[in-house]
Formats: sequence, structure tokens, C-alpha cells
Amino acid sequence: MYIVSLNYKVPAKVIAQFQDEHTAFLKEHVNSGAFILTGPRELKIGEILFANTKTKEALESILEIDPFKKNAIADYKIMEITPTMAAKKLNFLLEQEA
Repeated sequence: MYIVSLNYKVPAKVIAQFQDEHTAFLKEHVNSGAFILTGPRELKIGEILFANTKTKEALESILEIDPFKKNAIADYKIMEITPTMAAKKLNFLLEQEA
């Protein structure tokens, strides 16, 4: 599993120009199961994505088509984690599939 931290590099008005495309990108990959949780960071300085792809390379390939990445308006930091405990409702996250 991966946590992706996006940091915006441009003013909010530039982010807004690509927001609809970015939201469609997120919805596509939430629906496919590659992303399991997404949301903005406090102060709207970026976003956090939880991804459940099989490999980091698969995740990087998906992120390359993100409108924010294609237009170089956000930096991406990928952190790999191995979940070992979860609340009962979230036990499916321990299964490591995507």
C-alpha cells in the first residue's frame, strides 16, 4: 500500500483550472480500486492519496497521467507502507490486493 502526498507548486487559481480533470482522474482510479482514499490537505496546500496498487511502478504509471502531474503543478511524494493492524471495518486493507 502507498500513501501519496501532493504539494501544490502554483497558486490556487492555477489549481482550479485543472481541478475538474484531476477530479475525473481520481474518480476513475477510485472506481478501479487503485486509490482507496483521497482528500485535500489542510489549508489546501495539497492532497493525500491512499493507493493499493501491486507495485510502486504501477502507481507511478497511474500518477503520470494525472493532469496535475502532466502540467507540473504539484510535487508527488510516494511512501510505501505495509499495514499490519486495522480497525475491524478496515481489515480488507490488510489483504494487499489491487
